[in-house]
Formats: sequence, structure tokens, C-alpha cells
Amino acid sequence: MARALIEFFRTMLRIRFAWKEWIALLVAVNGVAPLFFLPRLEAVAALATLLLAAVIQIAVFRRRGFVRLLGVGHFPWLVLVPWIWVRMYEIEPSQSLYLWMAALVAVDSLSLTIDVVDVARYALGERAPILVAEPRERRGR
Repeated sequence: MARALIEFFRTMLRIRFAWKEWIALLVAVNGVAPLFFLPRLEAVAALATLLLAAVIQIAVFRRRGFVRLLGVGHFPWLVLVPWIWVRMYEIEPSQSLYLWMAALVAVDSLSLTIDVVDVARYALGERAPILVAEPRERRGR
């Protein structure tokens, strides 16, 4: 599993510039920002969901490579996003917790839209890897 994780991240480093920024935003909203709100249940749920998403994506990567099917890794957000949406209305809108929750709902909803399209494209036959891991002999240069 550790080897697959390393290969996954090496491959991700080859993603085009704009997608790297998008991934950084997802990590910031789902993995870094919740740390500031621990031990709130919403923060714990976001971190747990991020961990589950990562496990799913690494498992898909190990079996299929860097393909559109990786989008299924974010499907646990289909539970998290509506739950956070409902919980938001229990928080004062001026609080930073509310702002983070609103950002999570917005960013993850857009990401889920992209993921659903990617998984559908995979199901319809677009199964070629989006990125291919760099051959080992080229890495040392």
C-alpha cells in the first residue's frame, strides 16, 4: 500500500498546473482547515471522510492506474456535503466555522460534479489512464 501511495503522489505531480491548484484547494478545505476546528464533530467527519476518500483512491489507483474512475474516491462526500449543509444552519454565519463549512460545501459540490462526469465517462468506455506513472529508469535523472 505504501508503494502505491508513493506512485500515486509521483503521478499526481505530473498533473497540469490548474489541476494542481484545484487539488491543493481540496486538501486545504478538507484536510487542513478542519484541524482548526477540532474537536468539533464537523471537523472530525471531514477528516474521516478525507481519509476514506484517500483509501478508495489509492485502491483504485493500484488496480487501474490514474484513470477517471478515481472520482469514486470522493463519493463519500455525497454523505458529508448534505450533512454539513444542514449543520451550517445551526452556526452563526459570522463565525469562521460557518465560513469553512460553506467553503467545504461549495468546493466539494463542484468536485463531486467533476467526479460524477469522470466516472460516467469511465463507465462509457474512456478507460485509458489520464496520466501514466513515469518509468523507473527516468526518475533518477
